[in-house]
Amino acid sequence: MKKIVALIISGILLLQLCTFAKAESVKDIPVEKGDILCESVDFEEIKKLESEMLNGLEDMCDWLEKPSDFPKKMDFSNAVKIYVDTGIQNLGTDKETEIMKNLALSNYVWVIHMKIGGENVSVTVARGKPLNEERASVLTAEDREEIANQEGKWMISEWATGVAEPFLSQIQDNQDIVKSCDRTVLIGGVPGLRQPAVLGFQDGKAVGWMTLGYDYPILEEMSNARSASKGLYDFDAVMEASQEYANSIDNTSGGGGTIVEKELPVSIYIVAAPVAVISIFVGIIVLREKRKRRE
Repeated sequence: MKKIVALIISGILLLQLCTFAKAESVKDIPVEKGDILCESVDFEEIKKLESEMLNGLEDMCDWLEKPSDFPKKMDFSNAVKIYVDTGIQNLGTDKETEIMKNLALSNYVWVIHMKIGGENVSVTVARGKPLNEERASVLTAEDREEIANQEGKWMISEWATGVAEPFLSQIQDNQDIVKSCDRTVLIGGVPGLRQPAVLGFQDGKAVGWMTLGYDYPILEEMSNARSASKGLYDFDAVMEASQEYANSIDNTSGGGGTIVEKELPVSIYIVAAPVAVISIFVGIIVLREKRKRRE
């Protein structure tokens, strides 16, 4: 009985701490509750991966002078949803209702940022996707079974170090840019942008994009599309450039061949230099070998 009471109290304390941290981290930011992990319906399931998250990060944090400097718990206060595979550049509309309806049907991942020993690290969590039948022939029966077992379940797709500042912190630090927005969402994988960026809405329409410290190919030559008054890249101009970028890639791919990416169980640890770009790859299921925490 005492054990049950202790577990209940621990759960309440965790929820209170997470809610308090969330309130502090997204104060005055136009981000919906459902886009913050601590307040989302996914939190309880993703929280179960905490030990695995810590195991992966511990193997990467070689800059720590003492093992005791490594945290015993994950900090979920800056965990945010990023929509991917949206096809937003092809919607042909700037209406918030239509864009949000499309995003609700799109895939999304959770990116959990935190600092360890003064360095920015992140863990990306995604749902296991169905087996690609075209690739099934290159997989063993064991591989196919493992992919089937992971379908629809939350799993860690990436551990990373040397990443950008937490996305929510960047939005808060740039309130002069997003203050005119009624709502913001984070979207990744847009052709020509690739990396996550913030899309802002105002009065029911998408007005522009705010960058998050990455290099964005199509924005390098679009300084004229950035509103001096708002600091946002014009939504329509970016979407037009994104379509052109996607078409140029399609037209230059050539060869007529088919690239087959072999899906194999493999442990992934992505370590980026401070100026490197960490890409979120969605559509390729990465199966990881489970490892035990080092003694």
